[in-house]
Amino acid sequence: MRGQASIIAMIVIFFLILATIGLVLYLSTSYMSLQKEYLQVSQILANKAKENLLIGYVNNSLSIYNSGSVVTKIVAILLINRTNVTIVPENITVPPNTNVIIHVKSANGYVIITSYGNSFYIAPLSGKSKKGEIIDISLCKSIKKA
Repeated sequence: MRGQASIIAMIVIFFLILATIGLVLYLSTSYMSLQKEYLQVSQILANKAKENLLIGYVNNSLSIYNSGSVVTKIVAILLINRTNVTIVPENITVPPNTNVIIHVKSANGYVIITSYGNSFYIAPLSGKSKKGEIIDISLCKSIKKA
């Protein structure tokens, strides 16, 4: 009987050790995954802060100059009118120090939405962007909308 009890005790201790090792490995993997996600979010927030667009408007065309230090991806343009807002999905990549022209429908105001979550507003009547900057569109690359 004593021999059986000691064997059972050893088996229980063995399984407890296995369970402990499994728990430690699970927690370690979870921590590494969490740390990786934290670094990704930190990088996105850092890039969001570096993103800066200068916007001009002439004859139903938005001129967008990326004056920031990161590549910007324009994901949508909001056309703001007095009674409604129209969302125009886009997929335009703008490298740093590059101009693009996007042909748009007439509206009272436009909001450029980027993949980092930043938004940039321009009111065509004033010709000024959110920060009051106007850019020359004469040297800009043109992008035709489908």
